[in-house]
Amino acid sequence: MKPYRIFLFFVLLIVLLSSAPPAQVGRAAQALSLNERITYQQALDAVTWQHTLFPSQRDKPSLAHALPSELSQRKVEDSLRQSNALAALWSRPLTPEQLQAEMQRIAQQTKQPDLLREQWQALNNDPKLIAEMQVRPLLADRLLRAWYARDERFHGTLKSHAQSEVARYATVAAMQQMSGAYIEIELALDTGSNTDSDVVALSPDEWNEQMNWLARMYGAESNNLPLQRVSTLQEDDSRFYVSAILAKSDERVRVAITQWHKVPFETWWGSVREQYSPSLSTTNFDYAMPQIGATACTNDCWSYLSFAPMARDGQVGVWTGTDLLVWGGVLFRPETGGRYNPATDSWHPFSNANAPSWRTGHNLVWTGTELIVWGGWGGSYTDNVFNTGGRYNPLTDRWTATSLVNAPTARSGATSVWTGSEMIVWGGGDPGFTQLNTGGRYNPTTDSWTSTSLTNAPSPRTGHDVVWTGTEMIVWGGINGFSEVNTGARYNPSSNSWSTISTVGAPDPRTAFSAAWSGTEMIVWGGVNNGGFNHLNTGGRYNPVTNTWRATTVTNAPLARRAHAAVWTGSEMIVFGGCTNHDCSYQAGVGARYNPNIDNWTAMSSVNAPSPRASVPAEWTGSDMIL
Repeated sequence: MKPYRIFLFFVLLIVLLSSAPPAQVGRAAQALSLNERITYQQALDAVTWQHTLFPSQRDKPSLAHALPSELSQRKVEDSLRQSNALAALWSRPLTPEQLQAEMQRIAQQTKQPDLLREQWQALNNDPKLIAEMQVRPLLADRLLRAWYARDERFHGTLKSHAQSEVARYATVAAMQQMSGAYIEIELALDTGSNTDSDVVALSPDEWNEQMNWLARMYGAESNNLPLQRVSTLQEDDSRFYVSAILAKSDERVRVAITQWHKVPFETWWGSVREQYSPSLSTTNFDYAMPQIGATACTNDCWSYLSFAPMARDGQVGVWTGTDLLVWGGVLFRPETGGRYNPATDSWHPFSNANAPSWRTGHNLVWTGTELIVWGGWGGSYTDNVFNTGGRYNPLTDRWTATSLVNAPTARSGATSVWTGSEMIVWGGGDPGFTQLNTGGRYNPTTDSWTSTSLTNAPSPRTGHDVVWTGTEMIVWGGINGFSEVNTGARYNPSSNSWSTISTVGAPDPRTAFSAAWSGTEMIVWGGVNNGGFNHLNTGGRYNPVTNTWRATTVTNAPLARRAHAAVWTGSEMIVFGGCTNHDCSYQAGVGARYNPNIDNWTAMSSVNAPSPRASVPAEWTGSDMIL
């Protein structure tokens, strides 16, 4: 059996070849010119691009097309300008000692040692080049963002304005008269039967975390939260805000928030960057080349990243080949996305300039060059469901809005696939809680939408799942009205036509299950029916060529569950986590691997496994599962 490794939020990848610029003799004693820095930056970008996943390697564009040279130059200049800004604004110049320490940290904590070695080879394994070209950009950006976030020289005017409005509009009824953005959102303890599109269902751990957050805001106990009282003004890195608890029961709480967003870092930096020089004075420092550590996790094991992103619920993530991109799902917060790089064990937030607004229940796909976000719900009952979206380019850290012309109607809880040239979205619920059987195909090259046919389309539904076969999108399961279904259909975008799936031998009706495409079959497993009370550990394999189903074995199958994570490895389906009872008070911290060739389940290692959890997305990188 092929070895595999499983990691929480990160992975180790295979090594690919990369080119490097000619060796620099005596580089540690010389100052790097701007042109030299650009050359080495392009060498690092080339390594990243070689590892970037693309639907068809044959059609993969050149790096020069994906990342014009002027953007490489801007990256280089930014790291130098940011270093000078740290010194000028906060008297915190980056010292060689700091760069050396960060280089050592990266070498010791890397989760992708082979890729890190490849990057360092592109820099001639020269510690000064590594310090200047890889470490300085990471450290300068991280520190500059941290200092800017809470500096009253930049945010004091907004704070004073928010304070005056809170004093003037001191009641809950007057919160909407404040100039900040007002939002209402209802949180519910997950009971397995909640299908309301305007409610965020939380596991018990997530529920307790949110209740404790509200309690700290009021200086109260989480079981005795005050109702109809405006909090004092709060601050975090991105905003000032007040909140009020509008209603609360044992399993639900409705919260109103008015928030004043600080000027995003990217906007501020774009307005001041030219004030700081893109050059540095030469310093003499004997950098030492650290030893890159070897991962201790090699087969059927878990490991953890040490630099985790902000905790969130309802997020969606993809793996690009070098980075984990996570977007959306942060309750009440504008910091909606970020990318984690396991090679350097570092987290970098997405630019918020032109980004879609905060949302959950949205769709997300990776095209090979861009992350596409579309649809979803942003709180405030039903008046905040979207048919808007955006395309994010991680190489340029820039957003481009998706067209609204002919876009599907606003919805949350739709499903999506990437075909290699289009994103197809289908189903979900509209602002009035009506389930949909409509959809659309989005072409990012032309920024245009085409509607999916309604002829022979499956019945309207939410809570379903989809897979892409290479030629067709298969839709199956979910909830139609108030009942789970075991019906589905295949959609062919080339002919814009639907074909009904056989129900003979199909698994029982269900929702909150997982679906994976094996290359020849759609494998569905787990889920729940009977209004959330009957959890399942059964499944089925659907062959679209023969239009037939075969049941998956229950021998050694994992405990019945819903809202679990699942990925296809190329030979096995891995499932992990999920809710195992009606109110999700019990969650699974174990999983298993299913091999369809022999119809067999194998338990996963539980050593160092993450804590039990549910509703966590998973991605497969080619060798590892990311949770």
